[in-house]
Amino acid sequence: PKLIVVYRGGFCPFCQGQLSTLNQKQALLATAGIDLVAISADKEDVARGTVKDLGLTFSVGYGLEEAEIRSLGLYVSDPTHYIEQT
Repeated sequence: PKLIVVYRGGFCPFCQGQLSTLNQKQALLATAGIDLVAISADKEDVARGTVKDLGLTFSVGYGLEEAEIRSLGLYVSDPTHYIEQT
């Protein structure tokens, strides 16, 4: 089985904490036969920076589109001052 974690993005301090905690628990999850994966709407360079900055050792995807996020039944918040605006 896979545990797929969708996180808001590398800018989010709460998400950073969750990803770090999951990284620490990865061995425990693997012992239970659970493969950990995380994904966000971040661009590739931002996701790679998050992996590097947090020392993540599990797979991290990027590039989720808003329609894909909504199709998963997830809430999409309005951009705020700390989210890159396009």
